Amino acid sequence: MTEPLPKDLLTQRLDEWYRGVSIDLTGDLLDARRQAIEAMGRNLTIKSACSVVAYAHGRPEFGPLLIEWITKHGKAFDSDFAPKPTNREPRVMAACAIAHRLATDPVAQVSTVHSLLIHSAAFRGYRTSARSQNLPAIASRQLAVAAERASELPKPATTSAVEKLNKTFADLGDPPQSGAASGLEGWLQALKAATETLATRHDTVKRELVRVTSIAHQGLDGVAWLLDDYCELADRPWAETKGAAAVLAGAELAAITRTPSLPQARAMVRSMLLKAERNPDQDVKPISAVQRAAGSLALWPGGHGHVLLPLSAAIDAWREKEGASGWRELAKKRRGGGELAEKTEGEVADQAFREFLIARSLEDG
Repeated sequence: MTEPLPKDLLTQRLDEWYRGVSIDLTGDLLDARRQAIEAMGRNLTIKSACSVVAYAHGRPEFGPLLIEWITKHGKAFDSDFAPKPTNREPRVMAACAIAHRLATDPVAQVSTVHSLLIHSAAFRGYRTSARSQNLPAIASRQLAVAAERASELPKPATTSAVEKLNKTFADLGDPPQSGAASGLEGWLQALKAATETLATRHDTVKRELVRVTSIAHQGLDGVAWLLDDYCELADRPWAETKGAAAVLAGAELAAITRTPSLPQARAMVRSMLLKAERNPDQDVKPISAVQRAAGSLALWPGGHGHVLLPLSAAIDAWREKEGASGWRELAKKRRGGGELAEKTEGEVADQAFREFLIARSLEDG
């Protein structure tokens, strides 16, 4: 079992993460910043996740979008707080807020989306603005804990529902005799409360059954996928997918994944690359891999190109231009400029898996 992140991670590491920020974080000011960061962490959303993670990794173009939100939280605990988008401190606050949310709310979908985006930032070569903060390691811990919690088997109740019901009626005793209206009302209220308790237990069991069934189906789907020599997206054997295999493998696995933090995904996509007669450690240009796969990615959620989602940006551009000249330049614009460094085929497959899941979460809201 993965050891969860400590709930007080922010308190433990704030002064260290804040090194390089030009303020004297002592006494009341340190406490004010901690409270502001905690409030920011509680209010992180999936909708704003791309912007917050990008800003936390030093992307200045997202500062104007977030500075009002950061200022509001900072001023709630320090009336003199007045950051500028280009300052280092608000970027560090964003990075600390993300880490705090991952530590205190590890199983929430919003935490998982932020963790996937952190690894996407690492794929782009970006580093957190908070010094000495190993944000990818924090994200990996959150993803591992979330996956383990999702796959846990339900714990049996200490007493059966029948035993609970029998005890409830025994405690209630016989209903009051006719004519004792006030006594009957109290008896009925107690009965209603007991019935609600049983109904709550039933609903909990039902939710747990749905969760466990979903995870079981995911496992079976994953095994079937690994055993299949045929790529459904490309409608051809994996051995014939060639340079498209990395993007296709990540997308196909993501499409059947119900737990976004699927821990074995890395090994699974590499197994499929080997089946496609590709070397997972061979360098490849990500844009070239997208070009070869784009025509087979109709199920990929569109409209989510971003500096942290470069493959999605390329897929969107390819669709808009229908693969014609100019789509690469449009893809570059959609991802906020900059070149995409060569990566191994395994790394591209990992990124395709992440981006598909992120795009699906953004689409679901």
